[in-house]
Amino acid sequence: MRPRGKNTPEDEYHETLTLFWCKTIHAYVSTHRGLTIVELCNTFLQSDQAKRDFPFKTYSREVLLSLKARAVWVDPDNL
Repeated sequence: MRPRGKNTPEDEYHETLTLFWCKTIHAYVSTHRGLTIVELCNTFLQSDQAKRDFPFKTYSREVLLSLKARAVWVDPDNL
């Protein structure tokens, strides 16, 4: 298991983005009960929430691309 908070600038792992996507998908699944897994995947992937720039709706570029956000969870700053 990866030690938390030990990322280097060259490390590709990003704690905040990883948890952001987990929370986003969890919220989507929770509000779309009754769909099959295939329907969930298809509808999610076609939604705005699946777009690459979706995290920037709740995070500034400066915060999300920071070393701190890469290493540990950082709360959204653009709510």
